[in-house]
Amino acid sequence: MKSHNYWKLKLILTGFTKYILWALGLSLLLLLPIVPIQLNTISTIISIFSVVLAFLWSMFDKRWWKIKRINKHLPDKFSTPIIEGRWEGILTRGKDKRPFVLEITQTFTSVSCQTFSPTSFSNSINAELLFDEETKSHQLAYLWIGNTSNTTDGSSSTNKFYGYTLLNINAAQNRLRGNYFTDRQPNQTRGALDLSFVQKDKVNSFENNEPESSFEEKDKNN
Repeated sequence: MKSHNYWKLKLILTGFTKYILWALGLSLLLLLPIVPIQLNTISTIISIFSVVLAFLWSMFDKRWWKIKRINKHLPDKFSTPIIEGRWEGILTRGKDKRPFVLEITQTFTSVSCQTFSPTSFSNSINAELLFDEETKSHQLAYLWIGNTSNTTDGSSSTNKFYGYTLLNINAAQNRLRGNYFTDRQPNQTRGALDLSFVQKDKVNSFENNEPESSFEEKDKNN
């Protein structure tokens, strides 16, 4: 498994830097005998080139890679599933099942997660897209801090805790499935998640103005 986003960023920037410096250096060598160029002019050219390059990279990282006709032509080693948006489904812990929401914010080289349930919410501290070169499959892994509102007075449980989630990405079916575990006290918890893609827009809350039966219907279809 490779840490997909940071690995890609390093690989791309290394390649860009190498080829651009070679192109710039070769261009200057060809122009110097023909057109006298002052050192301050060279500095200005490099500065302008750097600004343009930074702008193009920023646009690609945030937006352009999500365009389907661009994304589908990326080499396999740069392929990245577009999972940004709102996912809804079921969290299963033992015999207990409850509705669950995951909202993902994504660029080409980074990803972050928020989750919501009727009694809790969480934010990712660190999130990664992992890539298995043998199976050509991706996983979403994230460490998070959660806050629950179902603690009672006098309980030794805390309303804040940490957890880790690992989800298999099935882009063809718009499905995320996997497991999680936490360090909740006094009893550590763990369970499974089965989520389906709902929409690109994020709501930043558990409610989505859908009928109350929506989560129940998704559970029946699993």
